[in-house]
This record gives sequence, structure tokens and C-alpha cells, in this order.
Amino acid sequence: GQYMEGRHCLAAATVISGLAGEVPSEAAARESETESERREQLQQKRADIARCWIKYCLNLLQDAKKLLEDHSSLFRALAFFEEDLERRCKMHKRRVDMLEPICNGTNLVTHSLIFCSAFEEFGLFIDVPLVYFSVDLNSRYYLLIRRQLMFELAETYNEMMDLKLTLANRQADNHSLDSHTIKKFNHLCSASAKYFQMFLDSLCSPEGKQPEHLEEEVLRPALVARFRVARLHSKLISSSPPVQLENLNRALENYK
Repeated sequence: GQYMEGRHCLAAATVISGLAGEVPSEAAARESETESERREQLQQKRADIARCWIKYCLNLLQDAKKLLEDHSSLFRALAFFEEDLERRCKMHKRRVDMLEPICNGTNLVTHSLIFCSAFEEFGLFIDVPLVYFSVDLNSRYYLLIRRQLMFELAETYNEMMDLKLTLANRQADNHSLDSHTIKKFNHLCSASAKYFQMFLDSLCSPEGKQPEHLEEEVLRPALVARFRVARLHSKLISSSPPVQLENLNRALENYK
């Protein structure tokens, strides 16, 4: 409610500012004291409105990020108590659907009704206000946020892969894995490796060079990501021995 009210006030201020007319030119301001004062006031007021828009958008972005993180955390917590592995995997898929568009820099216009329908799918009913927001994370200015999203997505895909592997092992007791199961497993494995690698690439310089020393706050996540990438390459399933050997070589390179 406050965001909608704030947007309405800012929009009204922008319209009223526009009705005030054009800002007098420098030449006109030099010739008339009245025009000089009008020029100064219009520039100041429009700058104030612009600053308010920036503050509004930044707060909106922070709240939108927190809302997504809260919903993702809730699904992660619910998945822990879910005994059905297929349903548990679907809960993690919901987390991916929430976070992936933003992490990939796609402008996302969504609302809490999506989250409500997601919870209802699993027999849960919640009452939350309808919230609209638009998010477009610039990879340069929101690097820390994108790193967090990359790592969470990588771990989510990794969890889904482990669940699929558990289900596949159960099926293997009766018959061999079908091509669809193998394709799905490899997709989850590759997606997890991709986001872990994106996290590692984000630590490099703009020229793509790896840093000689990592800061303490990113050292552990970087090591986890590197070892996870190695493990994921070794997990890929292929009926071709050369391809399987290539995957193992990639895993070995990441372990070094």
C-alpha cells in the first residue's frame, strides 16, 4: 500500500513539474532576475523529484529481493519436511522459477498471486497482499546480489539433481534408466555447474583474469563452487566413452 501511494505521489509531482513549463535557458536567466530564480527553482525541484524516484526504486528493489528470498527460504524449509521426493523436487523448482529470471538480468514483473498459486499447489493456503514490482538487476551495480542468486540457484539445482539421482537409483533396482531420466538428470547437473561457474567468473576482473588472492568473505564459497563444479562434471551420464572421459578430465581440472 505504501509503495502504491508513494508511486502515485511521485507521478503526480512529475506531472505538476511538467505543467510548470520548460526550464529557462541560461541566456534568459542572465537577462532577467525573475527568469534566473525560476530556472534555479525548477532545476532544484525537478532534481528533488528525481532523487525521490531513485530512492523509491532502490527501496522497491531491496524489498522485492527480500520477498523473493523469503519465499525461496520458505520453500526450502518446506521441502525438508516433504517425504515425497517428487514433490520435494517440485518445491525446489519453484525456487528456481522465482530466482532465475532476476539472476539472468531479465526484467521481471510479477506479484504475490504467483506465490499464492504455488503454495496452493502443495495444499498450503496463505493470505498475502497483492504486490507488483519490476526488477532488472544490472550485473555491474548489483554484483553482490547477483552472486547470492547465482550461488543459491546452483545449490538448488544441485539439490534437485541429488533428488533425481536418489529416485533413479530406486528405479534402477527394477530396470535401467530411460533416456528421458538421463536427459533430465544431465540438465540439472549442467545447470548447477553453470551457476557455480558464473559465481566463480564473477570473481574475475573485467578482463576475465582470476584474482591471485580471494577476499576472506568469498574464499569459502569460491572453494565450494570449484569443488561442486568438479563433482558435477563427474556425475554427468553419457553412453559415449570419449565424452565420459572428457567429463572426468574436466572434473580433474577443477579439483586441481
